Amino acid sequence: MKILYSTLAAVVLAACQSPNRQPASGTSEASATLGVTTAVPSNAQARAMGLAFQVRQQGRIVESVASKSPAFEAGVRSGDVLLQLGNVTLYSQDDIDDFIAIHKPGAKVRATLVRNETNEREEILITLGQGGARPSGALRWQFASLAQLPFALERARAEKKKVLVGLSGAET
Repeated sequence: MKILYSTLAAVVLAACQSPNRQPASGTSEASATLGVTTAVPSNAQARAMGLAFQVRQQGRIVESVASKSPAFEAGVRSGDVLLQLGNVTLYSQDDIDDFIAIHKPGAKVRATLVRNETNEREEILITLGQGGARPSGALRWQFASLAQLPFALERARAEKKKVLVGLSGAET
């Protein structure tokens, strides 16, 4: 039986960061934002758009796009279905949140989506915007999703560090 690791929403972080990187207590940094709200595609939408089903439905249907948000500026519209951010296949809002959490405002990310009007797959580039402040911490998320586990392991081996893998959120 094939285990579908790609269907799990996991967050991977390098557990051993530089010991010199200790932020001052109570400091914060800007978080990144995409500017969309999403939902699970219905069975009819999934069939019409040819979305994969692997344990759960692939993709997040865009319910709304904030005006002048990064997603809006990149051309994402209500009804489109986000399939992938970077190399992270999207199955839940947690997948999106985890991906955004490892990026800084201004990061350019590749997004794969299905257009609502045409059901055509398209790749676009989104420059993440600045969200609210989040507390700084000694540990930094570096990877999102088990899709990035090979990169995390490669980096950990090269830097002779350990890797901590954990499942994320209630939708997982």
